[in-house]
Amino acid sequence: MKKTYLTTLFILISILCFSHSQTAEHNHENGLLNTELQAYIIIGLKIIVGLSILNVWLIQPNKQTKWRGGSASSISEEFEVYGLSKLFYFAIFFLKVSLAILLLASIQFDVLTLASSIGLAILLLGSVAMHIKVKDPLIKSFPAFLFMLMNITIALLSL
Repeated sequence: MKKTYLTTLFILISILCFSHSQTAEHNHENGLLNTELQAYIIIGLKIIVGLSILNVWLIQPNKQTKWRGGSASSISEEFEVYGLSKLFYFAIFFLKVSLAILLLASIQFDVLTLASSIGLAILLLGSVAMHIKVKDPLIKSFPAFLFMLMNITIALLSL
């Protein structure tokens, strides 16, 4: 079942990238893109960030990793470690998944880029803050920090 979701996601992203490349060529002719390379860097970062967040929240939320806060073995346990409510967990789940989908959709619809990348950057800053709150070793917040930087990069390169 997970393979089916990943295959479907891969096909959708391929279609979006193909249609974006045609749009990028048109915009390049009109002088609207700084460089073709910059456009591909932005697309690559959007794919990496979007798929990674969807993977963490939809495919592997119960997988124990070395990045989990405190001694949590799942995302929901992390929220307990941070002293956050179940309702807050569901709100963050909805926001992160929605913004990740919007970030992927922004490959085709540029108007979605800033809202999704800045929104994710803010949520990921919150993740880093929660790791600090529970006095986790800094390395545990590395993925959140890295993906926050990627989202900031997407936003800045998209201006």
